[in-house]
Amino acid sequence: MYNSFGHNLVKLFNIFRNRPNHLVEFLIENNAFDKNFINKMDKGNKLLGIDVNNINIDFCSFSEMNTFFNGLLEYSNSEILEEELNEQLSEYIKEERYEEAAKIRDVINKKGFNFKL
Repeated sequence: MYNSFGHNLVKLFNIFRNRPNHLVEFLIENNAFDKNFINKMDKGNKLLGIDVNNINIDFCSFSEMNTFFNGLLEYSNSEILEEELNEQLSEYIKEERYEEAAKIRDVINKKGFNFKL
């Protein structure tokens, strides 16, 4: 049936169930169906432990709501983030996109991760 990406996507849609405009905006802002977003939904995010029936989604501002929903996609496992950053770095180097590769390299250094080229 569904893999973890599918289950997490259904949870995300349930969280936004009465907010279709917010869902669309959220998906657009996060380039929803690119490889990076799919990986966020599939691995190491906070959606895994959420019970959509017991979640408080009353917000005082759009900024507060946006912070909450973006926080759902944060990596909870630094190994997964390290792997993803290294994959992105390798991809940029192969494509000769050196400015983007340098930015990824700087993030890897800042977080204290190892390079795996």
